[in-house]
Amino acid sequence: MEKSLVAKGITKLAEVLNRVLAPMNIRISKLKVVQPIANSLESGKAYLNEEGVLTELRDRVTLTNTWYVDLGAADGVTGSNTVHLLKQGWQGLCVEGDLLNVAKMTSLYHKQQNVFVCHAWITPDNIISLLETYNVPKDVAVLSLDIDSYDFFVLEALTAVYRPSIIIAEINERIPPPIAFTVNYPAPTPWKRDSFFGMSLQQAGLFADKHGYGIVHLEYNNVFLVDLQRYNGKVCTVKEAYVEGYKNKSDRLIKFPYNDEFEYLQNAPEAELEGLVHTMFAAYKGAYTLTTAKD
Repeated sequence: MEKSLVAKGITKLAEVLNRVLAPMNIRISKLKVVQPIANSLESGKAYLNEEGVLTELRDRVTLTNTWYVDLGAADGVTGSNTVHLLKQGWQGLCVEGDLLNVAKMTSLYHKQQNVFVCHAWITPDNIISLLETYNVPKDVAVLSLDIDSYDFFVLEALTAVYRPSIIIAEINERIPPPIAFTVNYPAPTPWKRDSFFGMSLQQAGLFADKHGYGIVHLEYNNVFLVDLQRYNGKVCTVKEAYVEGYKNKSDRLIKFPYNDEFEYLQNAPEAELEGLVHTMFAAYKGAYTLTTAKD
């Protein structure tokens, strides 16, 4: 059986298993990887090693406050990049559009006095007013962004007014450099839990170059950017980050088994990549921007 058919079969099976496992408080994250749902603030943590990366990085970045903003916070604990900051006494704002996630987060956070929970669908047009409503400092220490959509345009709008010292942004890890890809704003439809979401690492690199940020690490599908004026350490190129942080990870198809059907992109000649990604997103013509970045 072709790999793509196997991956589609796994996805369908995962959807069925999610319904069966729900009463046991277990889910298949992103429809693929089985992991327990965090049922308390204490059990909340990042899915991969984002906590460890951020903890180490904080020692090399000059921070002027202990504020974080989590955009696309889900339930605030399961796979959270910021819950450990809350437990360390940081002040935060968690914004989430899904009402069920907001309800769970509100329940889990109800005793916390130093975090705001906001129910809102984030857009480039409302992001500044959202942050201003909660008096988020302009030089907020940590920003985590994961809305599975036009993330790039939210980031562009946010940094026109705010200057996070550290940015953790989800990228579409399937799309290798030098392809710069982003879902356009406004998005034509909500995310369908397929491969059409967010931005590629190359697109994040273009943002970094434009705004004075540097790439310091890629943790599979989360890129870490730092304000170069506040950072004392080495940065890496987009290609270096991608190879070390995703492509050469021996367990990446264990952690992201659904990426198996896109493995052909990893071995394709660079000259063919743009056409292959256009073909992959043929159903979304006009809903995204895609270019090949120049060295």
